[in-house]
Amino acid sequence: MKRRALLATTLLACISIRASDETRLEMHLRAIRWDSYQDQAVRLLQKYLRIDTSNPPGNEQAAAEFFHKLFDSYGIPNTVFTYAPARANLYAVLKGDGTLRPLVLLNHMDVVRAEPRNWKAPPFSGQILNGEVYGRGALDMKDEGLLQAMVMLIAARERLPLKRDLVFLATADEEVGDAGSAWVLKNRPDLVRGAEYLITEGGTNLVYPVKGTVYNIGVAERILPPDRGHREGAHGVETPRHPRGSQRPCVRQGACRGRGLQLPDPRHGFIDRAEGERADERHP
Repeated sequence: MKRRALLATTLLACISIRASDETRLEMHLRAIRWDSYQDQAVRLLQKYLRIDTSNPPGNEQAAAEFFHKLFDSYGIPNTVFTYAPARANLYAVLKGDGTLRPLVLLNHMDVVRAEPRNWKAPPFSGQILNGEVYGRGALDMKDEGLLQAMVMLIAARERLPLKRDLVFLATADEEVGDAGSAWVLKNRPDLVRGAEYLITEGGTNLVYPVKGTVYNIGVAERILPPDRGHREGAHGVETPRHPRGSQRPCVRQGACRGRGLQLPDPRHGFIDRAEGERADERHP
């Protein structure tokens, strides 16, 4: 049920919901065999988790080829961008009618390293234990990446009436240097240029109050805030001592003194950086 809700929510952001079409659309969505898609999602997630993309070294090329074959089998246009040996990004798009600006589904294919002895199951086995899928990346973020891929597959197979382009972008090297995203912004900013929304990881997900389920939405959460601070004393990473003996991080001390801690404009993110690349191209 959770997977069904997440898939349906993303799909609704992309398809026509005019009043005249609402009843027909609702009938279409109700007729979808969601159980079969959920089973497919589990099987594909297991396969995806078995691809070892521990970073370093990454080896995201193998994961990109996984998505490449998957999208090819559904007739979804896609491209693998190899920017270094065994390092690659994957881009796919389903075209809408252009009424609305594109929606980008952004995810990363690399994972942090795993120590097998600390796991109930081998970290790259994709085993199901007690109803849960185990594997490095099952939470960060191969699960979400696979669900985003399922949105693409469902939209293509069900021939949903997209009002906006639906863009899938899987990048390399998020866990270490973010070289995959940096490559996109430098070399192919057109892939995300003009997009209206971008969905990626971040924040808490499901909350279960007494009644119902809450799906939290974080806006511009993945942006690192720039900050300014001033302190006196030891250099380097040492932090000043509080009079009572505890340590405070320097940035926290600067914030308490009101020394110019600045928060970013939430509009300044991945898409806006791509727009900046376009401006640079116009005015070299």
